[in-house]
Amino acid sequence: MLQSLTPNVWKCLMEKTAILMPNWVGDFILALSVVQNKFVPGDDVTLIVPEKLALLSKMINPFATIIYCRVDELEYQATVQEIRREKFNRIYLLPRSFSAALLSFRSGIPHRRGIQSELRSFLLTDRLPRSTENRSVHLTREYARVLNTSYVPPEFHRGGALKNVARNNRQHTIVLCPGAAFGATKRWPHFGELITKQPQHHFTLLGDKNDVQWVRDRFPSTTPNSNNLVGKTTLAEAAAIIASSTLVVANDSGLLHLAGYLGKPAIGIYGSTSPEWTRPLGTKTIVLSSGCTCAPCFKKACPRSTVECLSSIATDRVVRKIKELLGIIEITRLQDIYSTMVYRMISRATDNRELVPVRVYREYRSTGSIGSVPCGNNQPNACIGVSGRYHTV
Repeated sequence: MLQSLTPNVWKCLMEKTAILMPNWVGDFILALSVVQNKFVPGDDVTLIVPEKLALLSKMINPFATIIYCRVDELEYQATVQEIRREKFNRIYLLPRSFSAALLSFRSGIPHRRGIQSELRSFLLTDRLPRSTENRSVHLTREYARVLNTSYVPPEFHRGGALKNVARNNRQHTIVLCPGAAFGATKRWPHFGELITKQPQHHFTLLGDKNDVQWVRDRFPSTTPNSNNLVGKTTLAEAAAIIASSTLVVANDSGLLHLAGYLGKPAIGIYGSTSPEWTRPLGTKTIVLSSGCTCAPCFKKACPRSTVECLSSIATDRVVRKIKELLGIIEITRLQDIYSTMVYRMISRATDNRELVPVRVYREYRSTGSIGSVPCGNNQPNACIGVSGRYHTV
C-alpha cells in the first residue's frame, strides 16, 4: 500500500508545517477557523502564537503550539532557536508584517509563503500578490489563499468549544462588550442606554483595562441589572463567561469574534470598519451598521468628529435584534424539549405497542424525525391500526 503512494502524497506526509498566527484576538480567531478547515488534529502542523494570546490559544486551539516571545532580544532569539529545532519544511505567514517574514527567514525554514507587503518580498520564497489583501471580501478568504486551501464562507462555521473550562455561573446573562482596541470609531456609544431600556435582563460587561475609562464615562455607576467586569478579567476568564452566556452584543472586536467562533448568538455593531471584511463567524450572528456614505473609512479618528456611523445606530434597533435572537433561542429550546419528549414517546410506543397522537405519528412516519431529533425505526408499514385520534404502533 505504501508503495502505491504518489510523490505528492509522500511529500505531504513527510512535511512539517508551521503557521505564524496573527497578533490580534479577532484576526487570530478568524485565522484559526481557516486552519481548522485545512488541517485536522493529529496533522504535523504547529501554530506559532503571540505570547499575549497563549492562554486563549490553549483553550481553543487543538494543534501543537510554539509561543512567540519578543519582549526583548533574548526572548526573541529563544523563539527563533525553538522554531529551528523543529526543522519545519514550510511556514505560512498570516501576518503581513516585515517582522513576520524576518522571523521565518531567521528560523531557517526553506519554504516561506506569504503576501508581498512592507518590502519583505526578498524574505519569501512563495510570494502572493499584494492584491490578495482585499477588504471588499471576508478576511478568511485572504487567509485561505495564504494557506493554499479552499475558501469556506464564515457563515458555514459550525462553532468551536473551550477546552477544560468549567461552566461559568453566569449562564443567563447577556454579555456586552463596549470596548474596542482600535479606538472610538469602533465603539458604539449607547451601551448604557441599552441597559436602562432592558431592566428585565441581566447584563455582564466585559473588556480589558484600556476600556475602563470609556465605560466609566458613559455607563451609570450602579444599575441593579448589570455587572461591570471591564478590566477585571483575563482574556481566558472573559472567554469562559461568553461561552456560558445567553447572547453577546459587541463592537467589531476580539470578543465579538470569540463569541462567533464559539457558536454563541451575537450582535455585532460596526462603524468605521466593514462587516463584509470582518463579520463574525457562524449562523447565529447579526451585524448592524448605519449605512453612512463615509463608512467604512477604517480610520481610528473620525474625520468629521461626529462618529455618525456609530451614533446613528439607534438603541431601539439593537433592542429589537436582542428580542429577535432571544425569541429564536427560546423556540429552539422548546423544540429540543418537545423533540426529546416525542422521541421517547415514539421509542416506547414502538417497543410496547402503545398509542401516539395522529399528528405526531404522521410527522414521524413521513420524515423519520420530530423536530431536530431523528426517531429512527422509520418503517413504512409501522401503522397497524387506527383508534380515534391515535395510531397504534
